[in-house]
Amino acid sequence: MKHRNKLETKRNGLTLILFIIVFIIFAFYSFTIIYPIAWGLLSSLKTPTDFYDNSFGFPTVYVWKNYVTAWTNLEYSNITLPEMFWNSIWFSVGSIVINVYFTALVGYIVSKYRFRGRMFIYNMVVFSMIIPLYGSFPATYKTYHELGFVDSYLILLSATGVLGMNFILMVSYFKNISWTYAEAAMIDGGGHFTIFSRIMLPLVKPMLVSLFLVGFIGKWNDYMSALLYLPNKLTLAAGLYRYQEIAMRQGLVPMLFAGLFIALVPILIVYCAFSNTMMNNMTFGGIKG
Repeated sequence: MKHRNKLETKRNGLTLILFIIVFIIFAFYSFTIIYPIAWGLLSSLKTPTDFYDNSFGFPTVYVWKNYVTAWTNLEYSNITLPEMFWNSIWFSVGSIVINVYFTALVGYIVSKYRFRGRMFIYNMVVFSMIIPLYGSFPATYKTYHELGFVDSYLILLSATGVLGMNFILMVSYFKNISWTYAEAAMIDGGGHFTIFSRIMLPLVKPMLVSLFLVGFIGKWNDYMSALLYLPNKLTLAAGLYRYQEIAMRQGLVPMLFAGLFIALVPILIVYCAFSNTMMNNMTFGGIKG
């Protein structure tokens, strides 16, 4: 009995030590994430002089007006911050809505219909994921330029491509949905498009929301695509990336940080609005028996 108690005490001691080590690691990791955000927020509330004289301290005077100044005065190549904001909205939302819809459509067809070339499409998508595509930028730009996509709302049409992990996820998700739903709809006279749009899409809503949320954040922060294909319609990410050179040269770093946190607001709103739906990634059916 005494030997067993000693072993139990030793085991509890090792568990406690392991817990402390893990806690310290995660606490340090959390600090590395929170500290830069807090530092940037405090920097956005300083005067230019206070920023350079007191870079790592609290603001001597909290200048909330920096956010108003950034909204009204921050610009690059005559593109103002409100214009960048609008460009980010239509580019991010439009691209992701189109991409998620076509990905769901093709994923549904590949997973539920048997036809020649079905596995070829699936294997082609998987194969394309292991090939580096950075060398295709010149050809892609040339194609977009010839089609009139550059500096145009038509760039959204490029989002119809369904290559990537989203396609794999949609195929897997649709495979887990019973075809009984479609058979019941066919008995009532429903067509293939009706089944997809009114039955299958609502069933995969959690996955669609998850893909939209992740894709929206990625597109909102994507500055490279805007720099390449929308040089005269800069988004927030691309515009602020360009503006940082001016901010460093003219001593307007606090206004730059204010612009960065303005750009952060939509991401926080979208996440707070859809996080519960994303986490509740389950399919609820209506088949009984």
